[in-house]
Amino acid sequence: MKSRRSAASEERTGARPGRNRPAYPRMCAVLPRSQTPSLLLATLLLLSLLSPAGATELGKPAPPFSGVKDERGKEHSLAEHKGQVVVLIVWASRCPHSKRYAARLRALAQRYQPKDDKERPKVVLLGLAPNKYETPELIRKAKGKLAFPILLDPKGGLTKQLKAFVTPTVFVLDGEGKLRYRGAIDDDPQGKKDEQERTDHLRLAIEAVLAGKAPPKAKTGGPGFRIQF
Repeated sequence: MKSRRSAASEERTGARPGRNRPAYPRMCAVLPRSQTPSLLLATLLLLSLLSPAGATELGKPAPPFSGVKDERGKEHSLAEHKGQVVVLIVWASRCPHSKRYAARLRALAQRYQPKDDKERPKVVLLGLAPNKYETPELIRKAKGKLAFPILLDPKGGLTKQLKAFVTPTVFVLDGEGKLRYRGAIDDDPQGKKDEQERTDHLRLAIEAVLAGKAPPKAKTGGPGFRIQF
């Protein structure tokens, strides 16, 4: 005969009288000490796989890409821009942030356009479209009046090496192809500030590199549209 305490316990747990409580699986378990090193090694291996191979660090040479086609089918390489400051703009045709920056990027491109067409530009702007849905037709339609070419990176190889995961993200390379700046175009992604109020991170970085100096900020951040590799 069951005690009152046992019956009350069964009533609280929902167990039927005369039957054992259902065996629920344990939500977690403590690993034996012998398995701890293996688990740690597996975790470190996973983290290394998640990090882009050969990812470019500040002050190091950028990936030496070549044969990368733009939306018009023209091939581009980093080597052809030796001695020039190269600005890589990771861009997306469907990105609302990229669209809001269109006018500012046009003005920036015009700022560094040489007066003489025969003169070699000191600064070169190149867009980079890594999203898997991008096509030359879609890019041509979306870029509007942007004067610089948009390079297609459909598998995201170059973009991943640069450690770009949102659009827009910009990179400034010096004349030797070394990465000097990475991050936001400015501190006004919504386009609500006056020109005098905002901080133009990209422009300041370009000016510094042209003068042979380090940018005021070598790395910045901001909101963006996640890239769909």
